[in-house]
Amino acid sequence: MAGDRRVYLCEDDVLLADVRCGSAAHGWSPPRPAPVFGLVLLRDGVLRARVDGVEQVLDTGSVYVERLGAEQQFAHPLGPDAYTGIVLSEPRVAELLGGDPAVPEGLVMVTPELALAHRVLLSLARGGGDSFQLGERTVRLAAGVFARLAPARVTSGRPASAAARRRLADDARAALAAEPTIGLEALGRAVGASRTT
Repeated sequence: MAGDRRVYLCEDDVLLADVRCGSAAHGWSPPRPAPVFGLVLLRDGVLRARVDGVEQVLDTGSVYVERLGAEQQFAHPLGPDAYTGIVLSEPRVAELLGGDPAVPEGLVMVTPELALAHRVLLSLARGGGDSFQLGERTVRLAAGVFARLAPARVTSGRPASAAARRRLADDARAALAAEPTIGLEALGRAVGASRTT
């Protein structure tokens, strides 16, 4: 989906953008494979998607999950629309989906919690929030979408009990005490957990 794009965050594993696309012309865009994994959170308008030959209607009550390599076409039956685009790297997707980067098919319906997280994220982005906070909130929003799309896979990578979570927290505190300047990635390796665990 091409159009005007304002990028709020562009890091190695997370991209957050405000996109306005479409035209007054009705009809399908040429088919093309999806170049990335992405989430499309429509804020204004109606978008029709044809993904691997299956048509669906997207509106502000749904989240379109763009799967890498899927053949897709789009149409804008009511003219231009606006959406928030989130792109995550394959390793980050795998972290959120229990170690498997393959994104399941589906359309996610927006819950009040997802709508609020989306609005807060946009407000921070438009207000010039720092990149760490934007990155964390973007990933949290994506995790919320995945929790609706593939709940069993999302929970498979998390400690299952209160005791396991307490051990993980204790291990992290011990590692930080031993090396206060340890980075987030190194800390995750030291305790055997991902950022989202």
